Amino acid sequence: PRMVETLFDNIYTSPDHIEFTVKVSMVEIYMERIKDLLAPEKTNLKIREDKQRGIYIDDVTESYITCEEDVFDIMEIGNKNRAVTSTKMNEGSSRSHLVFLMSVHQN
Repeated sequence: PRMVETLFDNIYTSPDHIEFTVKVSMVEIYMERIKDLLAPEKTNLKIREDKQRGIYIDDVTESYITCEEDVFDIMEIGNKNRAVTSTKMNEGSSRSHLVFLMSVHQN
């Protein structure tokens, strides 16, 4: 949360001639598969590498963000789509790893 606040504080206080594009994605790694948490029908996504883009997740959903609230709304949507099962220690345990990706580009 503080990182998001700091990011948007810096964007809002930057000179008017500088523009930014902010995109976020959210995936879950569960049983060695990557699932798009913003489009849960996309399962078994692949990690790719490209000279231009670097390392990326192929076909992952990227949502454009304009403010802090947008980030938290996306996080809420993604969290609802996680794989959760009960264990003896925790009724709502997540058996997966969540990866939140945020890219910021200065135009």
